[in-house]
Amino acid sequence: MIIQKDKESAKQEISLIYKGASEPVVAAKIMNTIKKTCQKTTSKITLKEAFTARMYRNGTGVAVVVMLFHQLTGMGCILFYSNTIFAEMPSGLLTPRQGTYAIGIFNLIASMVSLYTAKRFSRRFLFIGGNISMAMAMYLFSMLIIIEKPTYALGALFLFLFCFQNSTGCITWLYCSEVAVDVSLGMVGVFGYFTTFVVSLTTQPLINSKLNVAGTFIMFATITLIGGIWMYFFMKETSGGLTDKQKKSLYIPKDLQEFSNIREDENTNLLASVTSVEDIKLGVSLRSEK
Repeated sequence: MIIQKDKESAKQEISLIYKGASEPVVAAKIMNTIKKTCQKTTSKITLKEAFTARMYRNGTGVAVVVMLFHQLTGMGCILFYSNTIFAEMPSGLLTPRQGTYAIGIFNLIASMVSLYTAKRFSRRFLFIGGNISMAMAMYLFSMLIIIEKPTYALGALFLFLFCFQNSTGCITWLYCSEVAVDVSLGMVGVFGYFTTFVVSLTTQPLINSKLNVAGTFIMFATITLIGGIWMYFFMKETSGGLTDKQKKSLYIPKDLQEFSNIREDENTNLLASVTSVEDIKLGVSLRSEK
């Protein structure tokens, strides 16, 4: 009826479905929101809307920040410069080449384990716990290098790899796709790969500087720890049986959630029990049958 511009009939049905919609102003506001969103899926949203519209920009921003922290864990540095890292470390049981092989093999094993952890644990637990664990492992790795315990440092490095593959390594792209609309996901990837490019350019100079290997990874560990703290305060849970629309509505401002067709706002008296356009259509069809 809204699409067909039958305003009077639409207002009448809206007043039957929504609490408080008997007021003309409230009914008109609901009508405008339904008209804007009922024919527009997230796949049709423009890039400008994804980054500027209040309905979508928070989700886009969170996805970008999560991706940046993912790329700044130091994982790329380890993969790109493993030979250099082992060469700069005190002599241990493994040569630089053997150390690189060991990293590759352990990384594969850890990624296989992530098939279980990604399904078993919640997103927040994996992100927050993973970032804090990675930071602690990286601090330990750096400290062991400073006190010249290369064999133990290798163990700390393996611990970092395991934590990475079973936390941010396995769910970052998944989480970003859950909270960001389709068009912004491409830009999230651009930000991520650009960050990786910057890391690849700056890692060698950092290792060659006074920071050396230990100082470089202390820097990455600190960034990762900050990321874990940020996620604790700002990241919202997407696991637990939520629908795709509910996940993408998690970061919508509360004043917009009242009239969103994606997710019901539990704190408003305006909505009764309708959470989507499909529910509205079903309610209308049932009344027409009666």
